[in-house]
Amino acid sequence: MATELNVIAPYTKGWDSQNQYDHNEARIVRNAPNTWEVILGYDDLPDLINKINQLLTIDPDHPCLKTLEIYAHGNPTAINDLSRSDVNSWASQLKTLTWCDEASIYLSGCNTGLMRTTRITNPLVTGPIAKLLADALQFNAASFAHKIWVYGSKGYLSGSHVEGSEKTVDTFTERELAWSIPPWTTTIWEKFPGGSNATGNACWLGFKNGNW
Repeated sequence: MATELNVIAPYTKGWDSQNQYDHNEARIVRNAPNTWEVILGYDDLPDLINKINQLLTIDPDHPCLKTLEIYAHGNPTAINDLSRSDVNSWASQLKTLTWCDEASIYLSGCNTGLMRTTRITNPLVTGPIAKLLADALQFNAASFAHKIWVYGSKGYLSGSHVEGSEKTVDTFTERELAWSIPPWTTTIWEKFPGGSNATGNACWLGFKNGNW
């Protein structure tokens, strides 16, 4: 029986600064249990697929991929370079990996399990990106017989699943120093429908890739 591979992959782009990325990467490396592999940053989808395949092939036990956590900035319709417009391309590439029969994907960015609005029902417009990815990874007994849960966050996320430190808030106020009076700018990040204040597993909404 194949062993199981658990991977977290921080996205290298989209951070406020290189220092911010480095801080997050160092924290994840420090806190990740030894049952997980940490990809030290990926630049785009081909880079991510290549690095996961390297982990799968260099292990003499020939593991299958049990858990993939993508760590990046997010919103209801995107998690950095995975967006509603290219979710099918992501699914096609992810399907090339050696998955376990049952597996999980965590989209560890803000609001990835929520819709932008309830006034529009088309998920291609509103998200959530986690559901869009689950639908694109559709279970098929003949061609893709893998039961996958895709998890999206229920609010503005801090921490990560691999660390067991995840926490969501439904809204928050952000202040940054500025040359002004008062000497800061204020941004209010509004609540998306269904947003909640939670910790641990309660931070996540899960979407199945079929009716199995």
